[in-house]
Amino acid sequence: MHQVLTVCLGNYCRSPFAALALAKRGAGELEVRSAACLRTLLAHAKITGCLV
Repeated sequence: MHQVLTVCLGNYCRSPFAALALAKRGAGELEVRSAACLRTLLAHAKITGCLV
């Protein structure tokens, strides 16, 4: 199994969407996660419930 990490600034739009698309295409062969690279936006993502 391969592991993939998608990263964007806040993890509330681009990287979760990319993670979902990759997981769907990987059909169980990929372990996909998403993350943020800016701490202030990471806090926002946690508050809005979008952190994967």
